[in-house]
Amino acid sequence: MGGTPSRKNILIVDDSLLIRHTLSDLLEKQDDWVIEQAVNGQDVVDQVQRLAPDLVVLDFSMPLMNGLEAGRILRKLLPSLPLIMFTNFQIEGHEGLNELASSAGFNAVASKSGDPATLVNLIHWLLEPVA
Repeated sequence: MGGTPSRKNILIVDDSLLIRHTLSDLLEKQDDWVIEQAVNGQDVVDQVQRLAPDLVVLDFSMPLMNGLEAGRILRKLLPSLPLIMFTNFQIEGHEGLNELASSAGFNAVASKSGDPATLVNLIHWLLEPVA
C-alpha cells in the first residue's frame, strides 16, 4: 500500500470554548489534520461513534462526565484509539495523575500550561504508523 497518507481526524474535548479554539488553531497548522470538537465527556462518547477519529485529546475536568470516565468508555468502545489527557493539573512529579490516566486507558498526559509543541509531538508520536 503506497500513495498519499490519509488525513487524520483529531477530536478535541474540552468544556472551554477558548481551549478548543486555541487547540484547533494550533493543530490545524500541522500536517493534514482535520480537527473536530466535543464539549464534555458525554459528548465525546457520542462524537467518537459518529466521527471515528484517529486520536482524541480529552480534558481531565469536565461537566457531565470527566475525562477519566470518558476515557474508560472510549477504551472499551475502541481499544486501539489513541487517547491523550490534556489537563490544568501539574503533571511534573505527579505520578498519581499519570497512573490514573494510564489505568483509564490513556496513552499520554499533557499539561495545558506546558509547551504546546509537547502536545503536537505526542500527537505525531501516537499517529505515526508502526513500520
